Amino acid sequence: MTRNLIFVTAGLIIAAGCENRAERERAQAEQAQQSATEKATEAQREANEKIAKAQREAAEQQGKATETLIKERNNVREKTQKELADIDKKIAELRQGETKTKNIDVETVRRDVEARRDAVRADLQHLDSATPQNVDDVKSMIDRDMDALKKAVDDWSGKMKGKGGPGTQTGTQPGTQPGTHTGTQPSTPKQR
Repeated sequence: MTRNLIFVTAGLIIAAGCENRAERERAQAEQAQQSATEKATEAQREANEKIAKAQREAAEQQGKATETLIKERNNVREKTQKELADIDKKIAELRQGETKTKNIDVETVRRDVEARRDAVRADLQHLDSATPQNVDDVKSMIDRDMDALKKAVDDWSGKMKGKGGPGTQTGTQPGTQPGTHTGTQPSTPKQR
């Protein structure tokens, strides 16, 4: 019986030790789970902070880009409108002088000038919808059309002054009618 008692006591001690070990392992597992949850929560909080910071920085950069774009649009618009105002004055002067001249080429040049001026005004409307990606293209288009307009006005001015230019009649000089010749006349044989 003593032997049985020893086995029973040993069995109880082993059983109690097993329960303590299982409980310790369960407690360690719970602690590890809690630690992992805390770390995951902290990592998520840090990630959220980084995302919020990146969004704030992106919003600031977008705001600066928009501000720069608006300034650039306004500068281009102001410059172009000033140039158009100067050209419109010159056109008005040329129209006043046009009543004195009945040169058909002047009418063609005048229509060309008006079409080119309309093109510059249409370019200005494109400026309102320009984005940071295409604003340089719009500015180039305005510059190109403005240069063409200035050249057309200069051509018109040259024709009005009789200086000629593309499309003017050759052989005309200021003060002469188109189609009349100045300079030497064809020689006729001299009679003796």
